[in-house]
Amino acid sequence: MGEATFYLIAFFDSKELAEEISKYARYILKDLAKFHDDWHEIRHRYDIPVHERHRMLLERHPLVAKFIELPEPPSDDDVNMNYLAGKCEMHDDFKLSVKLNCITLSCYVWHLADWNNIKDLFYKLGAKSVTWWSDEYVDHVDAWYLGYSTGMEKDSLKDEPPKYNVDIDKVREEITPYMIAEELNGDA
Repeated sequence: MGEATFYLIAFFDSKELAEEISKYARYILKDLAKFHDDWHEIRHRYDIPVHERHRMLLERHPLVAKFIELPEPPSDDDVNMNYLAGKCEMHDDFKLSVKLNCITLSCYVWHLADWNNIKDLFYKLGAKSVTWWSDEYVDHVDAWYLGYSTGMEKDSLKDEPPKYNVDIDKVREEITPYMIAEELNGDA
């Protein structure tokens, strides 16, 4: 199965905001990486209907359920849960950092992944502009310079961002219990 490194950059109003949001994003992306692993484990459990397996995944991963847009199962005929292929691509070795007023993210994932839902996550967290690309299609420096998102969408940095009602206090409220629990368990 082919893999590629995917990159994302999200711009915020200030370095301080980017630093704060990076903490929240890290928890959500860690939950997404666990979701991805659990999806691989449960997707071949044919004794459980697809809709039930989907519900179980979302219950196990509440941050994914709240912040990451994933497709619903089209029917119970998709017994391998292929509708999630490429939509939950994240591994626990992802790289997330803050540079100036930007958050950068990279991860080596399935080469046909689609990170539009991760792009939307950063918009939900208050980013002013977000773009992503894969090294399989374009050189990442060229992608950045040209403003490519997926290697196919030109001028994505100039697009009007989606309109989300960003309430940072609400984000803090929803994520803080997970941060505290992880610190208590020594997983932070």
